[in-house]
Amino acid sequence: PLVGARLKRGGGRLYYAPRACEGRARMSRKAPDELNLRMSARVDEVRDKIVQFLDRAYRAGHFRVFIIHGKGQGGDGTGPVRRETLRLLRDDAGVRQYVDSFHAAPPDRGGAGAAQVNLRH
Repeated sequence: PLVGARLKRGGGRLYYAPRACEGRARMSRKAPDELNLRMSARVDEVRDKIVQFLDRAYRAGHFRVFIIHGKGQGGDGTGPVRRETLRLLRDDAGVRQYVDSFHAAPPDRGGAGAAQVNLRH
């Protein structure tokens, strides 16, 4: 049988039908659950990358994702990509539409150099 399908009866025949999704369309879980901005993003590119990443993760059905922003040069937490990422997660309406809450990631996922983002359901 098909994964995620249920047996239905119709027109005198049995057939497999996909299960209805609750609340949003589900795609395959091939969307990554992590976005790494440390080496590849400039501050002016951060918003577009985050919105695209969150949209794909939301549509794929992820409930929690990680954005690795780094701590900044010297590891003092003042890096521009880090500041911009946290500002967007907190204040930007285009980003907030996906975000339920966020906080520093656990140490094994980047600690203060990453944000754990819980997506809206």
